[in-house]
Amino acid sequence: MRIIRLPHKGFGLIDYKGEDSSLFLGLNPIENSTDFWVNYKGNSGEDVWESYTPPVPALPNYGTKITRLALKLRMTALERKSIRLAAQSNDDVYDFMDLLSDSTYIDLERAETVQGITLLEQASLLGEGRASTILGARVTIEEVYKN
Repeated sequence: MRIIRLPHKGFGLIDYKGEDSSLFLGLNPIENSTDFWVNYKGNSGEDVWESYTPPVPALPNYGTKITRLALKLRMTALERKSIRLAAQSNDDVYDFMDLLSDSTYIDLERAETVQGITLLEQASLLGEGRASTILGARVTIEEVYKN
């Protein structure tokens, strides 16, 4: 049986005993700690401790559908204010924002969404490179559209 020794927030060093090394990640180790060791019996039966790098859990994929509020919160307050002002005199900006307001959700990969966010950047209502940041950021659990 392997023993994995890790620094713990509340208990100092703790030992996790088991074969499934992915389970010990739920033991609340100190964040960003790389101080892990694994123990096993050597060829002569002696205890051997080696440095251990735990597996990195995969980030969940929440897809590309987010709420309207989530899209707006991906923009800065100044960007949102500039867009509202520009919509009063720019028919293309008004049309895109009107489509967004009538949407049930925003699909970050939908052609109209990509074109509209790109339009906002080209009209200098979003900073340079912001369209790709807004469209390309990983969707979080808080942003996910739940039907």
